[in-house]
Amino acid sequence: MNNDTTGTVEVGGKDSIGILGLSYRIDSKGNVVYEKFGTTGTTKTALINDKIGLVDVKNSGKITLDGDNSLGIYAKNNSLDAAGTNADYLRDSITYTNAANDGEITMTGKNAIGMIIEGGIATNDTKGKITISGQEGVAMYGTAITGAGMAGHTPGKIHSELNNKGTIALADTTTSTPIIGMFTNDADTDILTSGTINVGKKSYGIYGVSNKVEMTNGTINVGDDGVGIFATGSSDSEAGSIHSDVNLTGGTINVGNNQAVGVFIADDATNPLKTTVYNTGTNMTVGTNAFGYVVDSKTGTELNLGANSSGATNTLTASIGTDSVYAYTNDKTGSVFSNTNITTTGGKILWDLCGWRSCELWND
Repeated sequence: MNNDTTGTVEVGGKDSIGILGLSYRIDSKGNVVYEKFGTTGTTKTALINDKIGLVDVKNSGKITLDGDNSLGIYAKNNSLDAAGTNADYLRDSITYTNAANDGEITMTGKNAIGMIIEGGIATNDTKGKITISGQEGVAMYGTAITGAGMAGHTPGKIHSELNNKGTIALADTTTSTPIIGMFTNDADTDILTSGTINVGKKSYGIYGVSNKVEMTNGTINVGDDGVGIFATGSSDSEAGSIHSDVNLTGGTINVGNNQAVGVFIADDATNPLKTTVYNTGTNMTVGTNAFGYVVDSKTGTELNLGANSSGATNTLTASIGTDSVYAYTNDKTGSVFSNTNITTTGGKILWDLCGWRSCELWND
C-alpha cells in the first residue's frame, strides 16, 4: 500500500486512522480471514513469495488527522493466531510487517500517534516528517505482539523496531503527560535515530523501556524543561538482557534551559535493570540551569562518556551554560567515565551525589 507523492489523506473525527495495514483482513465478526485465493501454492514459502500475509505500507504524500486518539499509519502483524491447518499463514518475523513515512504526517488531536507498529519495523525515512501538536501525542510508537500460533516459539513474541531517519517535530507540552517523539513499552523493541528530533518545552524526544536505544547521527534539540532521551530499560526481556544499552555514536544533542536534560537514565519501576551508556561520538551543548546527563538509579548505571563497550576511547566535546551540570548521578553503585573537552560559562563539569567513596568517577 503506497500513498504516493501526490496523494493526500485527510481524516477528521475521533479514533480515526489514516492508513491501516494488516497481515490479513478481518470479517464482520472480528475474525482474521486467511487469504486462500490468488496464490501459486499452499506452502508457507509459496505464500510468502506471493506476498500473502506481508504488510508493506508507505506514505510519500501527506497524511493529516485532527481527531483525538487518531492514528496516522497503523501497521500490525495480525497473523500470530494462525495455527493447526492455518499454520502456514503465520508470519513469525519482524521483517514481514513494515511501515515507512517518506512524506508528511501531521497530527493535531489529543493522544494521537503518527506511526504505530505492532510486531514490525516502522521507519520515518530521510524525507519524512512527523509533526505532533496535540497534547499527549506520540510521533512513533512500537510494541510486541503474540498469539496462539507462537506457542513453542523462541522468542514467544514478535517485537518491533522504531527508526527515525527524517524529522520529528514536537509541540510544547502543557499537561502533566508529555508529548513524545519515539516511545515503546517493550524492552525488546529497539529505538534508533539518525535524523532530527525537535523537542518542545516539557516534551520528550525518546522515552521508554527499550534495552537498545541508539543515536548514530543527526540532532536532538531539547526545549526548556524537556528531555532528549529518557531511558529505563527493563528486565522483562525475552532476549535475556543483563543490562540495557544507550549507544551514542554520532550527531549532537542541544539542550535548552530551565531543568532541561539531554540524557536521563532511571530505573523501571516494575522490572529494574542496569543501564550502560556508551558515548563515542555524540557531542552536546547545554543551556542555562540544565543538565547534560542525569542518572536517578540504584542498579549500578554506568556513564561512559567517550568510551564504547570494548573500552576504546574517543574525545567528546561539550559546552555547558551558567548554573548547568554536565553529568549528575545519585547511583551509589554506578560509575562515570568522561573523556570530554568541556567549555563552561559558570556550569559544573561533574556533580556527584553518590556519597564519599561510594561510586567511581573519572574525567580524563
